[in-house]
Amino acid sequence: LAIKCGARVVYISTDYVFDGNSGPYQENDTLNPINVYGKHKLLAEQLVRSSLIDYLVLRVTNVYGDEARGKNFVARIIQHCQQKQPICLKLPYDQFATPINANDIARAMFVLLSDKKTGIYHLASTDYMNRVELARRTLSYFPDAEFMSIEPVDSTTMKQTATRPLVGGLLKVKFATEYPTFVFNSVDNYLSSTTKTSISILENKT
Repeated sequence: LAIKCGARVVYISTDYVFDGNSGPYQENDTLNPINVYGKHKLLAEQLVRSSLIDYLVLRVTNVYGDEARGKNFVARIIQHCQQKQPICLKLPYDQFATPINANDIARAMFVLLSDKKTGIYHLASTDYMNRVELARRTLSYFPDAEFMSIEPVDSTTMKQTATRPLVGGLLKVKFATEYPTFVFNSVDNYLSSTTKTSISILENKT
């Protein structure tokens, strides 16, 4: 259909196409998915690359940001804080990744499409942390959230439905080389902006 319409295909992929033994990964590092999700993502990448000339494959991981459903990891923690929901989060301290703001993905995609770029690009911020660190960073912007606690655990004790890459994450080597002045936001940038907005909304309601 894309060929018939003369349309460019943009496929969003993941760091799960790597095995997670030695991340974060560059675009040309060895692909070796260790679970069904990663294998399906890699197969889809290969299908896009073998069938099309005009395509973009964008690998991202740990996406966070504003969304109506609030299902991403950071958004869920913020929601718990705002609703003052007492909870103990059991989080793996041994799963590392490069969290990225959804808005930055959109900005980078716009630049790549505008410049008619093709091929595989990794998109990532400079943040590199495990789930415990990401949760604690988020909670640090809600100092009154004493009703929330974090219990660091080994991923092998979590009974996750699939094996997950441990030392994952992405390095945006290709993108940074081609767009050296493009700035990706950090988790702190997002949290600072989000908490200021929340405070402003609450003040306007009072």
